[in-house]
Amino acid sequence: MRYIWASMATVAIIALGSLFVWCTRTALERIAREQHVAKGQADPAGLPANPSEVGLGMPGSQIAAVSFADFLLDYRYILIVLVVLICFGLAAFSGRARRPLSQSSPHRSTENVEAKSTGNTAGS
Repeated sequence: MRYIWASMATVAIIALGSLFVWCTRTALERIAREQHVAKGQADPAGLPANPSEVGLGMPGSQIAAVSFADFLLDYRYILIVLVVLICFGLAAFSGRARRPLSQSSPHRSTENVEAKSTGNTAGS
C-alpha cells in the first residue's frame, strides 16, 4: 500500500511542477505581449529566454519564478528521476520504521528480558 502512495505522490509532484512551469511561461508571454503593445511594437515572435534581455519590467518575485521554471525545464529528466527515487525510497524506509523492536533486534526478545528479571530477583 505504501508504494501506491509513493507513486501517487510522485505523479502529483511531477504534475504540480509541470503546471507551475506552464503557468509561469504563459504569464511571461502575456507580460511580454502587454509591454510590447504598450510600447507600440509588434507582438514578439518567440518567448524571451531571459526577461532582462528583452527589457521586460517585472517584479523580482516574477523573475525568480521564471528562473525557477527555466531550471525545472532545463533539468526535468534529472529531477523526475530524483523525485521517483526520493518518493519510493521514503516508502521503502517507512516500512522498516513500523516494524516492532522485538522483530528487528534479537537482544530485545522476551527471553532475554525474562532471564534478566529472574537473575535480578535471585540476587536480591
